[in-house]
This record gives sequence, C-alpha cells and structure tokens, in this order.
Amino acid sequence: MNAGIGTFIRRDSRGITALELIVVLSIVGLTFLFSLPGMAGYRDSIELNQAVSQVAGHMALARQKAVTEHNDFMFVFTNDVEYFLLDDDNSNGSQDPGEKTLGPYRLPGTVHVTDLVPGPSFSFSPSGMLRQAGQHVAVDLTNANGTTKGVTVWTSGSIEIRT
Repeated sequence: MNAGIGTFIRRDSRGITALELIVVLSIVGLTFLFSLPGMAGYRDSIELNQAVSQVAGHMALARQKAVTEHNDFMFVFTNDVEYFLLDDDNSNGSQDPGEKTLGPYRLPGTVHVTDLVPGPSFSFSPSGMLRQAGQHVAVDLTNANGTTKGVTVWTSGSIEIRT
C-alpha cells in the first residue's frame, strides 16, 4: 500500500472542518456583539437600584441611631455622589467638634443625586420622626441612562422607595 499525505484523513470522519468552526464562532460573536447595549443598560439599572437601596438603608440606620442614642442624627449630602451620617449629640443641626460621623458613603457607578427637597441635610429626632416638622424629604437619584428613582422620608420618619 502506498501511504500518502491524504490517507490519514478519511472522508467519513466525524470531526469538524475549519469552515464550520469559523461559522459557529462568527454566530456566537455576533450574538454577543448585539447583546452588549442591553447589558450596559442592565448594569445601569442595577446600579440605580443598588444606590436607592443603599440610601434608604442608611436613612433607616440614621433613624435607628437617633432613637437608640436619644439624640438627633443627621443625614448630610456633601455633593451629588457622596453623603455621611452625623451623630448630632447636642441636636443643634450642625457638626461640632467631637461629634462622630459615619461615612462618607459614595453612590455606585454613574448614579448621582438630581434633586434634594428641602435641602442637602435633614435630621431624625430621638422619637424617630423628622426634626423638620410638617415637611418630608425627597431624594431623587438618576443613572447614566436618565432613569430616575427616589427615596422619600415622611414626617413620621417612615422611609419609602419611589420607582
């Protein structure tokens, strides 16, 4: 028998050809390419949900601290992506030497504060209610896609996430 170059490749082999491999990889690549914009939007949505939950959780922490420590606890935004909690021992509504802070905390990703009503800070009283009687606090957070969600603190001190 004459063993040539082509004798080790049989026509009935069960392997795949290079052409078949290229076609399959091209289909997988195109599918991935077309799904990227959706994944980016999904990531922005997750970051916004995370930010809203984070802010609401820290508001609840400030309220709980005010009740357990029997003095005002402030929630203060320093800019549109960062905030801290202040243990306002003398309940004067401002930071004094010796008063402890928690934070600073930073909002995730591209999320930023777009609206603060009535302003950048508010206090919980030892009863757990807002110190600013007759008012509520509204914080709106927006992601890179322009989607906005918010957190509202009512006069009673209850905290609500708005979608």
